[in-house]
Amino acid sequence: MTMQSLDLLPALRELPTDDQRRRSFREIIEDLHATDVALSAAEFTASVSFGMSSIWDQVNVDDTLAKAHAAAFNNYEGSLYDHWREMADRGTESADGFISALKGKVSELNFAETLKSRGFTDVTIPDDPTQPVWDIIATAPDGETILWQVKNWRC
Repeated sequence: MTMQSLDLLPALRELPTDDQRRRSFREIIEDLHATDVALSAAEFTASVSFGMSSIWDQVNVDDTLAKAHAAAFNNYEGSLYDHWREMADRGTESADGFISALKGKVSELNFAETLKSRGFTDVTIPDDPTQPVWDIIATAPDGETILWQVKNWRC
């Protein structure tokens, strides 16, 4: 079965519209200014919160993400959700830093599991999230102790 959308375009163009003429850029901008901003904001917020509720709901936080939060922010006493709200309220830079710290710690946790699955023992992530030089220390199958740095970046 192939898509027939393009075959329907001529019929779509014949449908009646309220305004048969093209509107100018100025008219479009005036219409945007005339929209009810509060209503639009409420609708947008409701739709985003519904879509994001499973991600940020305190009850539905993924175990790895919860562990990453506890490890990356070991002095924070509130929940991941509360911490996120605080960072988001502070602004973009705080929210970006918060997410970056979580991503780094999730990467470390995932890499530690990978090392264990490949026969490494004594796999340790330090308690201090600002540990200099290395992120994980582990003993290789041949008995050698190896220090690892774990990095993640956008592709």
